[in-house]
Formats: sequence, C-alpha cells, structure tokens
Amino acid sequence: MHNLIRFLRGIAYLGKDVEEFKEDIEDYFNVICLDNDSIKLSSKIYASLREKGELIDDPDLLIGSICISNNLTLITNNLSHFERLKTYGLKIVKADEII
Repeated sequence: MHNLIRFLRGIAYLGKDVEEFKEDIEDYFNVICLDNDSIKLSSKIYASLREKGELIDDPDLLIGSICISNNLTLITNNLSHFERLKTYGLKIVKADEII
C-alpha cells in the first residue's frame, strides 16, 4: 500500500488523473494493505531497531513488515535499510538481478 501511495503521489505531481491510475493498478495487481498483523510486527521491529540504534524510515519499516507478515519477497535496490529487516524474516531480491 505504501508503494501505491508513493506511486500515486508521483502521478498527482505530474498532473495526471490519480483515480484512474489507482483503478488501473488495482485491476492489474493485488494491492496488499497494512493490516493488524503488519502493524503489530512493525511495532515490535521498531522497538528492537530503536534499542540497537538502527532505526529505518517508517515507510520502509511498514513495507518490510507487510512483506514479512504476508510471506512475500521484496524486490528492491534499496538494500541499505531493508537489509536490517532480514533478521526479522524479510526476504529480499535485488531488482537489478531480475530485470
């Protein structure tokens, strides 16, 4: 969901029809939203990272928690933050390796 928000913010910035793009995306992709399991997990991970002094940005924490909670692999080139979540079960594939 956070990635959808980031994408739609860019669409709005370009002056495009956000509603139309959102509907198209939802027609073609399964959009996974933040749920209670992801919220609880992100809170626990936040506390652990804070204790270690290794906090990451909230959007990245939420994206990672959603992936972990739904047993999904995250495809990204932003390894610097997401690598810290591997300890908590995040599976990562570098986008450059599959594109």
